[in-house]
Amino acid sequence: MKASPNSRAIVAVTMGDPVGVGPEIILKALMHEEIYNHVKPVVIGLPAVFRKVSDCCGLKVTLRSVREDEIANARYSSDTVNIIPIDFEPNIDYLKFGVPTREAAIVAYKAIEKAVDLALRGYVDAIATAPINKEEMRLAYPNFIGHTELLQELTDSPYALTMFVTENMRVFFLTRHVALRDVFKYVTVDNVVKTLIEVKESLEKLGIKNPRIAVAALNPHASDGGLFGDEEEKVLKPAIEKAKAMGIDAIGPVPADTVFWQARMGRYDAVLSLYHDQGHIATKTVDFYKTISVTLGLPFIRTSPDHGTAYSRAGKCTANEISMYMSIILAAQWGRVYRQYYKEKP
Repeated sequence: MKASPNSRAIVAVTMGDPVGVGPEIILKALMHEEIYNHVKPVVIGLPAVFRKVSDCCGLKVTLRSVREDEIANARYSSDTVNIIPIDFEPNIDYLKFGVPTREAAIVAYKAIEKAVDLALRGYVDAIATAPINKEEMRLAYPNFIGHTELLQELTDSPYALTMFVTENMRVFFLTRHVALRDVFKYVTVDNVVKTLIEVKESLEKLGIKNPRIAVAALNPHASDGGLFGDEEEKVLKPAIEKAKAMGIDAIGPVPADTVFWQARMGRYDAVLSLYHDQGHIATKTVDFYKTISVTLGLPFIRTSPDHGTAYSRAGKCTANEISMYMSIILAAQWGRVYRQYYKEKP
């Protein structure tokens, strides 16, 4: 049975890296009783790994394997975790906490692949992904770039935008996983305008009409009239004016040392950050554990914690599950609002 529009949202939770903290924070998040007021979470991964984590950490929870046609009507409670097994099951004796392997990469990939399949076929409303490790993923998939890029490829989506959410701040990114020295190549009028169009479209799909979007400056003090670079004058201002002519309420460029604070105070609905750390530092400093990564532009909402696999903590039962918990809640809250803009695939 597929997801029903009249019940709690169903969220597929991918296990992430089986040798990282993903399985631990998923189990801990799903043991919060209040999560079931919002969502029916179904985990995608290896039951044997979750049993290992449960035993290691003394987590009193029943692990139940389910079929995809059982998802909608399965029993959901804080003492039971429903798992859809993936079609790859290595000997878990070779999966050691904190030790990246090719087999672990395949497990993580298969979980993502299965979750996407379930979302595209309407069995789940959204996806919440546990962290993966890029270097490990390349052991099995040499061309792997990142979670977001993989999701875009698997869904054949024209674009995939990353939005960070914490408190009332929403931060988008012009560039993501590129070296800082290469950022300048991507800061072009066309790229900024294209991204502003995508940001406006994505926010409106979340119910935010005519959003005010601030563009962060690239240089200190927005270059102070050309003293510290000319990208603001030659690229950002023309791009913003072009976007305004297209009906987008774009503002800036606003110096990066003030724009995020202003967004937090409610002056803007969103900020377009020009590179990875510019926006990551701002949001994670406000609240590291409650900063959630949201992928927009796909046929469904995808959320994820703002942290990585934390190999140094894997298997020690000390990982904090709040970011995973918040990711699942946010996926449920926005999942159906977002999906209504897309036609169901046959």
